[in-house]
Amino acid sequence: STYLEQLVCSGLFGLYTGSLVPLSSLITIELLGIGELGLGFGFLSMAQGIGYLAGPPLLGVVIQGIGYEASFVIIGIIFVCASTLAMV
Repeated sequence: STYLEQLVCSGLFGLYTGSLVPLSSLITIELLGIGELGLGFGFLSMAQGIGYLAGPPLLGVVIQGIGYEASFVIIGIIFVCASTLAMV
């Protein structure tokens, strides 16, 4: 509710999401090798584009169907499941 709280939350969000870009090249090299780096970035960009295009309309349908607060619970569950699968 205050400016300082918004500043702290946005800073923490930036730290959390800012590591995606530098680490994506290292993870792609580790998984595919240096020879397939272009192909890996192509698939990565394609998956991100599909998510950017399909995500907001799907979330709008979910919010209209089950409500605003329940959608956050469902998204949280999806993030936990995705993190668990990534650790495995």
